[in-house]
Amino acid sequence: MFGTAIKKIFRKPTDQQTDEVVILYGSHSGNSEFIAKEAQKYLKKNGLSATACNMAKYEFRKLTNEKSVLIIVSTQGEGDPPDSAQKFYNNLFAENAPLLTHLQFAVCALGDSSYEQFCKTGKDIDRRLEELGAVRFHQRVDCDAEFHQAASKWVSEVFLKCKVSETEATPIQISTESLRQVHQAIVSEKVRLNAGSLCETYHIVLATGPEFHYHPGDSVGIVPQNQEKLVDQILKRLDFSAEITVAYNNETVSLKELLTSQFELTTISKKLLENYQRLTQNKELGKLLNDEEKLPDYIHHHDLLDLITDFPFSANPRDLVSVLRKLQPRYYSISSSQHKHPGEVHLIVKLVKSEKNGRVRSGACSSYLNQWIEVGQKTNLQLIPNEQFYLQTNGAPMIMIGAGTGIAPFRAFLEEKESLKIAGRSWLFFGEKYQKYDFFYQEEWEHWLGNKRLERIDLAFSRDQTEKVYVQHKIEEQTSAFYNWLIQGAHIYVCGSVAMGHDVRQAICRVIQSAGGKTESEALLFWEKMIDENRIHQDIY
Repeated sequence: MFGTAIKKIFRKPTDQQTDEVVILYGSHSGNSEFIAKEAQKYLKKNGLSATACNMAKYEFRKLTNEKSVLIIVSTQGEGDPPDSAQKFYNNLFAENAPLLTHLQFAVCALGDSSYEQFCKTGKDIDRRLEELGAVRFHQRVDCDAEFHQAASKWVSEVFLKCKVSETEATPIQISTESLRQVHQAIVSEKVRLNAGSLCETYHIVLATGPEFHYHPGDSVGIVPQNQEKLVDQILKRLDFSAEITVAYNNETVSLKELLTSQFELTTISKKLLENYQRLTQNKELGKLLNDEEKLPDYIHHHDLLDLITDFPFSANPRDLVSVLRKLQPRYYSISSSQHKHPGEVHLIVKLVKSEKNGRVRSGACSSYLNQWIEVGQKTNLQLIPNEQFYLQTNGAPMIMIGAGTGIAPFRAFLEEKESLKIAGRSWLFFGEKYQKYDFFYQEEWEHWLGNKRLERIDLAFSRDQTEKVYVQHKIEEQTSAFYNWLIQGAHIYVCGSVAMGHDVRQAICRVIQSAGGKTESEALLFWEKMIDENRIHQDIY
């Protein structure tokens, strides 16, 4: 990919190497950026020249001139680079990527061990840099969702390898308490959007106050509380009293309260299973951990109650708490414009629900928002900026492609365009199951079609006919028009599941092949060029 272009770039005269430590970060939710900037402050405080730079804004050709580079990068979805790292990643893996024999590097990979492709982007970059001749001066660290301890140790050890004097430095302690400000909000409205559907989907309005500022394209992180029914089932299975207490963070707290508000119960990870197995010495669990085929399926389809049922636990409550994972925030795209709804954040939330072994399981946060919390009650939220997904304000056409609750940011876009009178053609592709139930915000889309804020809309309701139809099929039905929008400079926004995102990309590449008269490799090059031009924006999960 980009073979000819990259060859030309690297024929340019090179500058002299610099002793500055360059910290490149690729972030989706902001964790990698936070670590990078904390590392930069620590290195500079202790006498090293250091700069932190977003991979999206870094000129890749400069990599041949760098001496020391720290890579801090997260993994998105099922192993993909975050949008901000995509261009850097593509250039690094290009066939004619330059040799980097004068470069020394170290990688800090961020991920979530409940996903099968844990830290894949960081692992890929670490391996590729070595293939290109760069020297790894410190081993890669793979950080789980609770990253502060592993990242702190890595930054401190990297400093010891980089320092130019014998000056001693206190190891860094990265604290996530300063990562994001926690805002309090009140649930002011909850409306069921699809009465009669088996999938409960709610429009939720949170009153935040005027101090909470966001842009269309941003998300919020919400830490849920676990359902009381699930907590009670776990306590019963463990034969623990609801009144039993344990020492936690220098306090004595009831185990039920901890299981409700502090720990993950609906998701498990390989790390949790490993810690649990060390505690219980369960031989059958040991076999599962060594089974590469069965382990990912077990992690994906089971929860803590399954774990303690399948592999009984007989230790004390304090031991149980020691292996559990802290509750992590769930991220929701904001579906409103602050200019139209000052002091409010709107969300669209579908209840995640499945049935296995006769037991109904619900997602922790979707059940918290849709079933548990009531109008008038308070909740906490954090702002998750997503600059790579912001609305274009320069009049460029935009094609919005979403499925299910992936429609959220596009409602925010149209509200913003209408409120601020932003010019530019807009085209929406939206997919769900049934038009009768699942055409979310139908009246609003029809309003925008009427006033020309929305030029076109194509709908894919997969269960309304015998043969399933998805948004990628609708894209290929409009091959000629879609390609014309692309060559006129349209930006593409994709929001939805990882699987949907991959199918949409393949469909667009086929459109480019067909309408543009290109080969498969040329179509892929066209797609990569749009990424390079910052015309592809993805929020997939």
